[in-house]
Order: sequence, then structure tokens, then C-alpha cells
Amino acid sequence: MSSIGSPLGFDEDHKKDRFLQDKFIASLDLPTYYDFSKYQFLDVLDALSFRLMVIDHLKKLEEEKRMTQKTSSENHEQEFRRMDSQVQRKMKEQLEKEVNKLIY
Repeated sequence: MSSIGSPLGFDEDHKKDRFLQDKFIASLDLPTYYDFSKYQFLDVLDALSFRLMVIDHLKKLEEEKRMTQKTSSENHEQEFRRMDSQVQRKMKEQLEKEVNKLIY
């Protein structure tokens, strides 16, 4: 795990801290063999690849959420501009009416 490195293995913080290493391995929920002292390489590889797929999927979901929020805020801004121009038009019409009343 140390030699694999991030994102599959340990990053620099994990390499220095045995507690973080144990916590990371426990979070993989691996089956153990020989009285909880050994792991099979294939089990570790499966768990790490699954973890990587989940992380990648979460990043994609966050990106989609960010894009929809950005699009939504742009749509709101365009709508606000449209409403603002309509309000300005109405105010201009009212002002013209008032001026016309004064003139006639």
C-alpha cells in the first residue's frame, strides 16, 4: 500500500501514521485469513478499485451539480435582466405619459 501511493494506496500522511493506515485498511472491509492476520491480494485489489470507482463517481456527481447550479444561476440572471428591462420599459412609458399630461 505504501509503494502504490495515492489514490489507490497510502498518501504521504498515511505513510507516517500507523493509526491512519489501520483505519484505512479497516474502512476497506476486507475479508481476513489465518486468524485475522493475512489479506489476499485480490481482495485488496478489488476493494481499492471499487473505492476508486466510488470516488470517481462522486466527483462526477459534484461536477454535474456544480454545472446545474451554474446554469441555474445564469438562467436566473438572464430572467432578472429581462424583468429589469421590462420594468424599465414600463417606467419609461409611465414617465412619457406624465410628461404628455403636463404638455397637453
